[in-house]
Amino acid sequence: MPPRRPYALPNGLEAYGLSRTDTDLIYQEIFAEDVYRQHGVAIQDGDCIFDVGANTGLFVVFLNQICQRLSVYAFEPIPAICQILQKNVELHDRLGVKVHEIGLSREPAVTTFTYYPRISCASTMYPDNSQEEKQLACQFILAQFRKVSNRQLRWLLCAIPIPVQRMIAVLVRKYYAKAQQVTCALRTISEMVAEYGVQRIDLLKLDVERSELDVLAGIALDDWPKIRQAIVEVHSGQADRQAVEQQFVEHGFNVTVDRNPHLPNIYMLYAVRPVA
Repeated sequence: MPPRRPYALPNGLEAYGLSRTDTDLIYQEIFAEDVYRQHGVAIQDGDCIFDVGANTGLFVVFLNQICQRLSVYAFEPIPAICQILQKNVELHDRLGVKVHEIGLSREPAVTTFTYYPRISCASTMYPDNSQEEKQLACQFILAQFRKVSNRQLRWLLCAIPIPVQRMIAVLVRKYYAKAQQVTCALRTISEMVAEYGVQRIDLLKLDVERSELDVLAGIALDDWPKIRQAIVEVHSGQADRQAVEQQFVEHGFNVTVDRNPHLPNIYMLYAVRPVA
């Protein structure tokens, strides 16, 4: 069930979320670290933005704080998450954000997503249950023990013997990994461009949990020149970083790649088209 009341964010704003942990993680990335305005990427009044993998809508909340006038198309395929996205649009939106309960991919389809209600930002069409992925998740959880805001709890967690800490991290990971299978509709970026008569995309933001190459495959050749900037969260493995980077290089972008300081198997790719 979605929360009846929004969460208070550290900057004084309020926003709905599916869990406090989920909301805090996304807030840190978007508001505290400002990851969507780095390496030459700029967001200005009048821009057209495609938010692909909009999740609960904290990026939409962010856009409402920094701009007065934008065209924003937000795409989130999982119904429970999209419900929270819609609530945040209703709470904050002055931009006229268009919310779509669909995913974007290489072709129109209906498919199954793995939905994690307790950590919605990890929901995906391509769940990774490998031992390596489990170990990386536990390492991330162990690092969070040292960031707990409550001093006494932080001291207690850090004072526990390392083997016990690891056991706790395994249990925490299992708690957040509880999943549901959800059927969702898919379309393509080029379909949406044609449907709305979009002439340019000033920022294409992709956060689609291992579906990066699928989404990019849904861009027709005639639509690539309409894209001015892109930011892609890239997972190593299936959506290989080099393959995603090469697509943008081939279409004339300057590309910068940052490794996520918290999760070493995730990269942020910034693609900016040079000014003619």
